[in-house]
Amino acid sequence: MSIKRWIYLFIFCVFNPLINLLPFCWIDVFYDNLSYIGNTLGHPVYLILWACISAFGFYDLSLRCWQKTLFPFKKRLHHIICISMVLSCMIPYVPQSSVWIQDLHVWLAILSVGAFVLEWLTYFGWKKDLVFWEKVLLTSFAFSFLCLCIPGHITASTEISFSAFVNLILVNVAFSKRHATIEP
Repeated sequence: MSIKRWIYLFIFCVFNPLINLLPFCWIDVFYDNLSYIGNTLGHPVYLILWACISAFGFYDLSLRCWQKTLFPFKKRLHHIICISMVLSCMIPYVPQSSVWIQDLHVWLAILSVGAFVLEWLTYFGWKKDLVFWEKVLLTSFAFSFLCLCIPGHITASTEISFSAFVNLILVNVAFSKRHATIEP
């Protein structure tokens, strides 16, 4: 196994899950969201680190998967989507500001994550014959959506499950040997 694969496995199978466990020590993950940790509890470094690690996995591992299959994705759009995920965590929640500014970080996160999932759904539509880990990835999207729908709002449990599960699965998709190419 290559050193690069070991580094990715460490980052997304050890480090990312550990970062995603910290909120369980600070908040009720089934009620509060991670921006509460960064803005109210005063841990913005944690929030930005979590966003950077998560978005890096979404960005880089997706590119690795799509390039193996010759999927005709829009690299610039994918880049903007993943940067928007990080930017959404950098916009502070300020209750004294206008309502649209208060909710900007939430809507930017929703749009960027939604666009990321849409990119993958487009890939699944092109490929049609999914390998095991791609089916698991599709299931994890459904699970994260369910985590969003049950409480009726974005909670840390939704954010944590999406970050940890999707990156963990993407590592397996990116480094699996079975990839059928897609002809544009």
